[in-house]
Amino acid sequence: MAVVYFTEWSFEKDMLSRFKRLLKKSDIFSFIQKDEIVAIKTHVGEYGNLNYVHPIFIRQIVDGIKARGAKPFVTDTTSYYNYKRYNAIDHIETAYLNGFSYSAINAPFIVSDGLGFQKGSVSFSKGVLKEIEIAQIYEEVDKVIVVSHCKGHPQVGFGGAIKNIGMGCTTKGGKLLQHRTVKMEYKIENCNGCGKCISVCEPKIPVVRDGKRRLEEEKEWECMHCGFCVPVCERGVISMKDKDMLPKALAAACEAFLSVVGKDNVRYISFANNISMWCDCCSAPRKKILDDIGILASNDLVAIDQAFLDLAHSKDKDVFQRHNEIDPEIQVREAERLGLGSSSYMLTK
Repeated sequence: MAVVYFTEWSFEKDMLSRFKRLLKKSDIFSFIQKDEIVAIKTHVGEYGNLNYVHPIFIRQIVDGIKARGAKPFVTDTTSYYNYKRYNAIDHIETAYLNGFSYSAINAPFIVSDGLGFQKGSVSFSKGVLKEIEIAQIYEEVDKVIVVSHCKGHPQVGFGGAIKNIGMGCTTKGGKLLQHRTVKMEYKIENCNGCGKCISVCEPKIPVVRDGKRRLEEEKEWECMHCGFCVPVCERGVISMKDKDMLPKALAAACEAFLSVVGKDNVRYISFANNISMWCDCCSAPRKKILDDIGILASNDLVAIDQAFLDLAHSKDKDVFQRHNEIDPEIQVREAERLGLGSSSYMLTK
């Protein structure tokens, strides 16, 4: 049975000290050897988002790795959408603006996929995606610590460690491949050409001319099927189907990632605070939907996400499904089916 170490979040306690005790009790650095290169995979937050894992906690992880005589760096891939993390230059600047400077975290922030357009290592899965590109940097590291912020997500219910790896360790092509497992459907006969779909589409995929949307003129292959256009269409022209495919694709991407890095070479730390309706990729992640829960640590990918969901659901049994209209446990069940971990665990405080 997997073990998940947990410390409760409390505004009446020194959370930094509690985190240090969690790191010690979980013995999370013991798998790291001298001179190894260790990637700390986290999300530095989109510019304007304030909910990501605070750099002061990342610093403790960096220092713990350095105490083993190893060489840590903090990393993430660029985003598919063109905002403040689209290329490595903007991503590094955003990281610094959000507090991830060398002086703060005691390690460099390095973008995982080059300048943002680097092809990755094609890796394979038994899941809904048979192959996917993993950021090439992961072929060169010895160990990985995945540091995740647990929160809601508009398309997969919630984002934790599985989401952090599945989307965050793949190239732009890998991200697009996963998102496009969800299908878009259109009832063009209902379109009145209002253009609201254009207003919410960052890459401006929709083409509206002469009072109608012109699908045949669009660069549909660039659409990531994010679904932001669905709720703004007042005439019900746009809908999505196969929404359960994206969380399953995340699990498949995790399987591919672990085949590159090695399952035994990864550890997981998850922060369950500032739990917003949407994810850290959003500059405006919507309202907070749960009180702060705590910090978790494990060597099991499935167990740490299942433990968070169990803790969250003990406070509000359907919080993520109610807000984001999809079962948040699909990704966890699929990851377990693929042999990436166990949903049976012992919670150790």
